[in-house]
Amino acid sequence: MHSSPFTIHGLTPYFMPMRAVAFAVLLALTAVARQNAPPAVAKSPRIETLTWPEAEATLTPETVVMIPLGAASKEHGPHLKLRNDLALADYLTGRVADSTPVVVAPALPYHFYPAFLEYPGSTSLTLATARDMTAEVVRTLAGHGPRRFYIVNTGISTVRALEPAAAALTADGVLMRYTNLSRFDVAMKGMIEQQGGSHADEVETSMMLYIDPSSVDMRKAVRDFNPSIDGARLTRQRGATGTYSPSGIWGDPTRATRDKGRFFVDTIVNGILDDIAALRTAPLPARSRALASPTEAARVEHASGTSSPARSLERCSEGDERTIIGIGLRMQTRGPMQIPSGSVDYGRGAATWSIPMEPSNAVRK
Repeated sequence: MHSSPFTIHGLTPYFMPMRAVAFAVLLALTAVARQNAPPAVAKSPRIETLTWPEAEATLTPETVVMIPLGAASKEHGPHLKLRNDLALADYLTGRVADSTPVVVAPALPYHFYPAFLEYPGSTSLTLATARDMTAEVVRTLAGHGPRRFYIVNTGISTVRALEPAAAALTADGVLMRYTNLSRFDVAMKGMIEQQGGSHADEVETSMMLYIDPSSVDMRKAVRDFNPSIDGARLTRQRGATGTYSPSGIWGDPTRATRDKGRFFVDTIVNGILDDIAALRTAPLPARSRALASPTEAARVEHASGTSSPARSLERCSEGDERTIIGIGLRMQTRGPMQIPSGSVDYGRGAATWSIPMEPSNAVRK
């Protein structure tokens, strides 16, 4: 039989099963619809993946903005990576963002971690800098519309900066809440076997075995749990002020398992989801000052050559700063010196620097 353009395998459309015809038409219509459909919008978009017009449409007064906070460079013993906290913050953020609609802002990878600075690679901001940085990131995003913010916080010492930052933002009519890991202690207690600890320990190591097992080297995990003489920091020097830990661990990571990690992670994720649900309906604080748009704030600072009013109250004059620097250069301190404020100054030749110490009974992450 002669084949024509209208025959399929020698069969004319008359003999072609109607089901096959309908299926072919459906496929054609679906292809056309996909070509004409607008791009899919993520349930929880990440700001860094948007254009500014897309961000403008996304950052509305009803938006809850979620900001991961985790150290990108902080020691976690010989068995975990320096980016441990950031990896945990990113994972928790992803889990939460998959479960409830939020807008995810880029992570804060530096913050207040004074307890680990004796270990190479560890970084920390001062308490005031961490507080102000957090508040300013939130404040600039709030200038585009959102009034509710949630910090996915994976630290403990960081709470000392987050609490005053949240308090300062209330004057702008902005509500900022954050994860406080200590609230999960009771829920996790039944799964924890170690005698004690809170850093690179059974809990943290278990969570990383669940989240990213390739980043954990259990062959190097050791029990390191000496009495906390001064919970403000860990020290590698026996007899020095602080909690002695040659490994940078405080606890017993050898007891970590992936199953425990799943339980710990799920507990935190569920707690964060509860926090965000409460944040959505919480009343906003009464604004006591006008919240300038980021553009206006930048214009004022550029024109005046000074920082924002909130920060200018904390700054010394240029003459005072020169005087203070001169005093520091003359001191030539050669070793650690406890000063009345509770800080410890570490001399480094012709310059000094200080670490604000935490009055506490437990090593702070």
